[in-house]
Amino acid sequence: MLLLVVSTGVSAQQGAQQSARGLFGTDEDFTLSYDRLEADVSTEGGGRSLVVLGNVVFEGRGFALRADAVGIFIEGVDAESGPIHPRILAIGEVLLSRGEQTFQASTIFLDVDEQQMVLSDARLRISQELLEKLRSIPTDDPLRSRLVAESWVAGVSDVAEGAPTRSHLGIEAQRLRVTDFRDVEGEGITVTTDQFFDPEWALVAKVARARSRKELGQRADEDLPGGYIIDVEDARLEVAGIPLIPFSSASWDTRWGGRSFPLRDFRFSDSSRFGPRIDTAWNGDFLLSDRFEDEIDLTPRIDWLSDRGTGMGIDFELGRDPLRWAADPDGRLELFGYGSFWGIQDKADSDSDGSPVSGRDRSRARAFLHARFGPQTLIDGELATSSDGGFVEEFFRAESRTLKKPENYLSLRQMFGESYAATAIARVRVSDHRSVLEKQPEFAFHSLDASLAGMLRWDSDLTLSTLRWLPEEGSVDPELNSKRSDLRTEFSLPLGLSRWMRWVPSAGVRYTSWDSIDYESQHRTLFHAGVQGATRLSRVFDVKNSKWGIDGLRHVVDLTADFSSHFDSSIASDDVPVQIDEIDALTDFDQVHLSLVQRLQTRDSRSDRERIQRLGTRTLAEARVDALLYPDPDRDNGGERWGLLFSELVLHGTAGWSLFGESTRDVGVGELIERNAGIRWLDLDSGLFELALRDRPETHKTYLIGGRTAASDRWDIGLFVEYDALNDQTIGQWWEVGRNFRTFRILFSLDLERGDVDETTFRVDIGLREMMGAMRGSRIGSTGSGRMR
Repeated sequence: MLLLVVSTGVSAQQGAQQSARGLFGTDEDFTLSYDRLEADVSTEGGGRSLVVLGNVVFEGRGFALRADAVGIFIEGVDAESGPIHPRILAIGEVLLSRGEQTFQASTIFLDVDEQQMVLSDARLRISQELLEKLRSIPTDDPLRSRLVAESWVAGVSDVAEGAPTRSHLGIEAQRLRVTDFRDVEGEGITVTTDQFFDPEWALVAKVARARSRKELGQRADEDLPGGYIIDVEDARLEVAGIPLIPFSSASWDTRWGGRSFPLRDFRFSDSSRFGPRIDTAWNGDFLLSDRFEDEIDLTPRIDWLSDRGTGMGIDFELGRDPLRWAADPDGRLELFGYGSFWGIQDKADSDSDGSPVSGRDRSRARAFLHARFGPQTLIDGELATSSDGGFVEEFFRAESRTLKKPENYLSLRQMFGESYAATAIARVRVSDHRSVLEKQPEFAFHSLDASLAGMLRWDSDLTLSTLRWLPEEGSVDPELNSKRSDLRTEFSLPLGLSRWMRWVPSAGVRYTSWDSIDYESQHRTLFHAGVQGATRLSRVFDVKNSKWGIDGLRHVVDLTADFSSHFDSSIASDDVPVQIDEIDALTDFDQVHLSLVQRLQTRDSRSDRERIQRLGTRTLAEARVDALLYPDPDRDNGGERWGLLFSELVLHGTAGWSLFGESTRDVGVGELIERNAGIRWLDLDSGLFELALRDRPETHKTYLIGGRTAASDRWDIGLFVEYDALNDQTIGQWWEVGRNFRTFRILFSLDLERGDVDETTFRVDIGLREMMGAMRGSRIGSTGSGRMR
């Protein structure tokens, strides 16, 4: 707003308070009050110098500037652009405020055209939201100057008690120079993201510069990397006011794991598989030039495993995360990829499961690629390889059980409007110890539930595949080759036959042909049809109970029945020349899927608008039953008419309590497949408690009990124990102690695994509180007392 202040004209009088519109070439309306007009000088060329003294207050459009004296200087007025080369000088206890935010200095000088501000004895906070907004505006855009001026009011933080928000960088300096609100240089400077009066950490320097991080080619509607590059001279790091680490000179990125600290992660553990183990992750960005700092991230790893040897590898990330891509692509190639490589010269003769180690040099590599070219072209790829079949399971057990099955492929997808697309994919085998279905390549054309005529819709796929099945090395299974064409077409017609029922009948046909030098050509025609019916019933009951938080009850019942049938196949399944995937295995088949969902809800308004209009709901209980029925059980389900039955019940109580239970049962053979149940309590301020049962008959039956609690304003503790009821032993314990600071969290954890896995891990993690599961704890960082700096 400071740029707009120069538009104000006032009369020379004592104790003046004036409102002006249209003076200095603008139509902005501001008020200026003061005790004494010291000078108001105009020149023949249109210039003007205005100096006012004593309790000076500028106000307008949600901002206020207060100072002992203010001078406004312009060299003239342009009829179109307004004031020429405006400058503002404020002296004596300068305070800028907007709403509840303020910024202080003893003097401020602002040169609007040069987009520079010089301050003395300054205290401010730089808002990351402002930096992101500025980067989206061209340098010569007049809006940029206005945002800069406005944000010096809106982007600063009060020095009163209260924790600053996560994205603010606090700066306190004897002398400060700011350019375009992006580059800050100061003398006698203190930098912190905590409170000024009693910071948990602070960097104190004789000279310091903070430069906002940039990316080359950044578009206006793309999300930004965030963070700052900070350079300091003759500096020291203070924690709780105690000097800890001196820096003669240093430069680093404020992001966690930035470019200046060499060590990114350090972990110690001990296990039966590896013995005592030390894992280290290092900062590989030192190896990169500034040109690639936002395009590539490198993390070399050196891990010492006492029983197995020393492993080395590297993690990488390149491009921009898709969450930060432009909302409206302009045709540029947008790329994101990540992956890792790790290898070791293994000293062991066998893995923990007894399998012999075939070679000493063992390694794995895995990488993912995702790209977008223009608004409707997507590219995806994956590389996954390992030296032997047991390496990933032995050294990367968590990854092998949680990530998707490894593949080596490259795919291209091209959209044509919203309803049509074409794809091409090539998949190959890299490691001989894996069985892989290669696609060399496969082309597909899709109609995605497109409107055909009126309410009639169609969904179709045409897939042309060159397939090659390669069994793993040493397998007795034969290699299979096939060229296959597959056309599937389905028509549907949504019908609302009544206010209570909705029906969607569908019908279609599938044509598949096979061709190969290994067998005679064959083709198959298979028809399919089905119908889905759904209805919803509800009733409201006038029941109220303040103790249980009930303001009326609504009972909702959703009932769905879905019948699908594949019939009249032109050839028997045994006559299909090759069985490679689920398309080859298709045959006559009928199935009915029944679903019943019931919900009990009460009114729960979450805003004043909802409260006034009596809107908003909260679910008190939910029950669900899904069942599979086979009209031809002898053909489709081993003679049993009923198949799997899934049931679930969830009760949501008050004060954070909930009960849940679910089971999966094969009704036809009378066998329990899976069962889970438990009770849970969660309060973001106080803690968590959970008691759960996981039952897989003939496999495992375990109980989990544990929780976390806030032991004090700053400390929380947690313990979880898992018990194996079949083998009568404790198979897991997780102990944790967290220390919550206003701006970050330190977590100490001890993980004990027993049973099939015998491993003990002790870890220390440091990170942002909201990223490390800290309880909300409104008391932490909300108030405090300390010395004024």
